[in-house]
Amino acid sequence: MSWKPERQIEIVAGTPPGGGLDRSARALAAAMKADGLLDVPVEVVNIGGAGGRKAWEHVERYAGDGHVIGISSPNLTVDYLTGVARSDPDRFVPLAIFYSEYIAFVVRADATIGSGADLLRRLAEQAGAVTIALATSLGNSNHVAVAKVIRQAGGDVGAPIIRVFDTASDAVTDVIAGRADVAAVTATSAVPELNAGRLRTVGISAPARLPGPYAAAPT
Repeated sequence: MSWKPERQIEIVAGTPPGGGLDRSARALAAAMKADGLLDVPVEVVNIGGAGGRKAWEHVERYAGDGHVIGISSPNLTVDYLTGVARSDPDRFVPLAIFYSEYIAFVVRADATIGSGADLLRRLAEQAGAVTIALATSLGNSNHVAVAKVIRQAGGDVGAPIIRVFDTASDAVTDVIAGRADVAAVTATSAVPELNAGRLRTVGISAPARLPGPYAAAPT
């Protein structure tokens, strides 16, 4: 007989409300409720901080308990491999992969970085003078995307100043405030500010053009 929950299901998101993992968790919870998939309540529990590591420490306390599940990202594996987290990914059971996220490189609307070519030139010639904001930890998929772009440009991947935030929205705010030159964030995280005209996209990691505010963004 397949397992059935006996009490409330908790979906643990490693970012505060509004973060990328939080939006994923809430979309999943909403789908479960809308389709009547469960006979028990489903709630999202936000445990932000430490690049999502606090959330996984929380999930580990419920080993063998299917009532507590987490929304993951590559951070879980990278943090363990780099030694900044104690949570061994092999101790968690992957249930499903629902989607892929693309990383958008965005700048202020009035930024001197006018295009992807401008960004590549800056990273090749003076990478140490470029400040990049991202979430939620060093070594995550956003940071890897940044490193791949710098390597493509022929620059030093360790040279730029990296500012790390608990949520992508905070990284976007850092760019708007003029403290960072570029934000490398999940594409959905920048949409409100793109629509408001406060940001421009200079590149996105998608293999093909995306619709909406990214229709003109180079891939």
